[in-house]
Amino acid sequence: MILKMKKRTLLIILHAGLASIKKWTGKLVLKKKYIVWTGCLLLLLSAGWTFVVTYESARAGKAEFKRQAEETLRDVGRLVVTERIESLNLPFSFNGGESLNRGRIVHTAKGVFNVKVDSLKEKQGLYPLKEKVGAYAHILMEISVFPLNELQKDWQKKIPTSDVSSYLVLRYTPLGTDSVRIDSVGDASIARPSNRIGSYYVDGLYTTTLTAYACTDWREYVDWDNRQIKKAFLSFLLAGIILFVGIFLQRQASSAASLPVKKEEFCRSIGKLVYHAESMELTCEGRKVDIQPQPLKLLCAFMQHGGYLSNADINEALGWDDSALGLDSRRKKRFLSCAISFRHRMPACKSSMKRADTGFW
Repeated sequence: MILKMKKRTLLIILHAGLASIKKWTGKLVLKKKYIVWTGCLLLLLSAGWTFVVTYESARAGKAEFKRQAEETLRDVGRLVVTERIESLNLPFSFNGGESLNRGRIVHTAKGVFNVKVDSLKEKQGLYPLKEKVGAYAHILMEISVFPLNELQKDWQKKIPTSDVSSYLVLRYTPLGTDSVRIDSVGDASIARPSNRIGSYYVDGLYTTTLTAYACTDWREYVDWDNRQIKKAFLSFLLAGIILFVGIFLQRQASSAASLPVKKEEFCRSIGKLVYHAESMELTCEGRKVDIQPQPLKLLCAFMQHGGYLSNADINEALGWDDSALGLDSRRKKRFLSCAISFRHRMPACKSSMKRADTGFW
């Protein structure tokens, strides 16, 4: 009785534990869903933040790139024009006359031209046009030896950014004519408004304009050392990890729930003999054993009671009344028939079942 009460108590505790585990598992799946949705929301927010911060940094970087490219073009233009005019050794004199009549006088084969100084065009000059460089550029354009190729190559090399593409377009309108001469050099595919650095006057008579284009990879515009960008990328990475963990846990839970739950069959075994309670079959090494009901009952009782059967256990298993006459001889006869049956039917599964007073094995 005490043993049966202990078994019942153990079963009650086991059922209660299983119920609590199921309840906790259901809540855990719900939490996994919340993790996935939270991860998605954080990922979207961090992605938006990263995009905005990177875009603003790229805009600021592109503006700085254009400023540096313009300064470099001014320095290189002044240097290249001066070097070319000096290499030609041309005899000429320079007299702007700007302080007298606010104009610039030039003598050409077509006549004498007095060009009025324009303050707006002066501001658009590549370099200060009142200097000799402006006159040098005009002379070079007149004799068609302006160093446009050298200007483009030196400018592209000196722009403080790697992997730069550049394109220059030079337009010249001689004094007293309406004809326009256009020269260009560089990568013409980048000639778009978004890549335009600026359009500048090159000579002091405003006959020559230079339009410059330059661009580089957009990643060069971004300041990757910016703290805001680092924080945004870090938040994006953390949100991605949270989403990945949530999806992984949810898939594990769904795959585990979708698997068919196989109910374990209650079995008892001794040696190589296995008794299947639900199918009420006896097997030995996987092979079914044919056995009569009463020997099977005795064998099951023998397994259930841990390898020992008392007279009361035998009577209970076979359904015999304790007050019936001749129980000892009946038990002995039954055990003897069981032993003979096991010897003939299960020669490879000899059991170690014994009882000293009955000789049962």
